[in-house]
Amino acid sequence: MSSRWTPYEFEEIKRGFPEFKAMGTKPSLDSIVVAFLKRYEVYVTPATTSDRRTGGEAASDAFFGAMSGATGNHEYAADAAIIRNQKKGAAVQEWTQWKQWALDHKDFESFRAEVIEAWENLSTRLESDEFAAEWLIKKEVLRKEYEEQNLKDQDAFYKIAIPFFAMQIGLSAFLLISENMRKSPQKNSQALGSIEVIAS
Repeated sequence: MSSRWTPYEFEEIKRGFPEFKAMGTKPSLDSIVVAFLKRYEVYVTPATTSDRRTGGEAASDAFFGAMSGATGNHEYAADAAIIRNQKKGAAVQEWTQWKQWALDHKDFESFRAEVIEAWENLSTRLESDEFAAEWLIKKEVLRKEYEEQNLKDQDAFYKIAIPFFAMQIGLSAFLLISENMRKSPQKNSQALGSIEVIAS
């Protein structure tokens, strides 16, 4: 389903209407299972048996491949692949068991229906003409708040920056004058010595 809002506009809407912050695409069965399991303090993520390697697995394979080439012992790469596949298999088995537990739970179907209904209600609200009118008003309010905050930030910056730079200029002038004053007696004594040498 296409939305009347661009991704940029939807991000702005999320800032203006907190109820849309967690809204994304329609929840999948796996995402609903994960949320249901979290209610029971079970924190697992969906695992697949796909052969697609992650960046970490590719780096690991490259490392162990280099090790086996350098040492002549090709068991390093083979052992790494076996261990990775065992871990992946264990993760898939764990996910499958917890997913089945959730699907068989007496409260899961009502939880799933609540999640889908809440998402559909938000989606309907988001796409309605009433919300579009509400968003135009809210957008103008947010723009004014942003401008006011920007003016306050600029004012605060100038209140800090101007005295700071004035102090820097004053300190630089003081140091320059004091350095010249310190060098002045030496120049005066050198000039008097030169005059005495010329006079004699």
